[in-house]
Amino acid sequence: MNQKKYFLIGPYPPPLGGVSVYIYRSKKRLESMGIQVEVIDFSRLSLYEKLKFLFITSFLSPSHHTFHLDGFKFPLMLMLIFRPFKAQIILHHHSIRRLDNLGKIQRWIASLFVKKIDECIMVGEHLKDGYVKNNLPLPKKITIQSPFVPPPMEDEERIMNTYSYETKEFITKARPLMVGNASIITFHDGFDLYGLDISIKMVAKLKEKYEDIGLVFAIAKIGDENYFNEMKETIKLSGLENNIHFITGQKELWPLFKHADLMIRPTYSDGYGISIEEAIYLGCPAVASDVCKRPKGTVLFKNRDLDDFAAKVDDCISKMNEALKEKV
Repeated sequence: MNQKKYFLIGPYPPPLGGVSVYIYRSKKRLESMGIQVEVIDFSRLSLYEKLKFLFITSFLSPSHHTFHLDGFKFPLMLMLIFRPFKAQIILHHHSIRRLDNLGKIQRWIASLFVKKIDECIMVGEHLKDGYVKNNLPLPKKITIQSPFVPPPMEDEERIMNTYSYETKEFITKARPLMVGNASIITFHDGFDLYGLDISIKMVAKLKEKYEDIGLVFAIAKIGDENYFNEMKETIKLSGLENNIHFITGQKELWPLFKHADLMIRPTYSDGYGISIEEAIYLGCPAVASDVCKRPKGTVLFKNRDLDDFAAKVDDCISKMNEALKEKV
């Protein structure tokens, strides 16, 4: 371990998640720049492997490595505080909720560590509040940076091959084609968090105008099976079986945005919506609820307002159709 390395420390897919995908893409981007990268996913290491890594990087590796941590990882933080060799330390916060549950020893370690790091990357200004709330010093260098890393285009064919024949056929025939997604079917304040219910109603409302309208709704993990079955029954009773298609399981979705006319994110509560930024980056407009700050260019609708949701989607489709006519 004498050669200089860039250690990316955090979850790595599978499973797919916002942070694990970020680390996967960051690794590929850094490697394309000629940087030697090693991902350390502590959740997959045995106790022996964890101790071995900590011991070697603490005492047997004098090289000036870069350690890029996803959030607070206390054994590693303690090692980096007392490491006798130089290192660049980058702390990345996608969420800061863990600060609210720190014990006295953890808070002491966090205070020492924050003073030592070279840069703290936060996905939003609001994450600073977690430090203030918990009486921790703010890092000396804070960078506000979107968690979005452009997808590696060389992965597109491999990902498309993970889709079923039915999915590929659906995205070919549906027009306009929309894409929505949920990590799991769950509820917040009694409302469908990811807005599957209001998405179905929106499609039903617009089918009168767009007979071949289609929605691909991807769900990584079903969660509430009863509710999911209720929604499928609603689709059947509404005559939307040819208009709504589900993708379930761990699948990357970004290639779909290259085929879709619109991305929707009708979440009842949200933190940002990285999939929106991904869609816009790939040339797919996005309509989302107005529950938080959204990526630049997002068309917003009033949260849980079906009429406003349908109107904003209809307006985007109309503008798209007008633009296509102008090109002809």
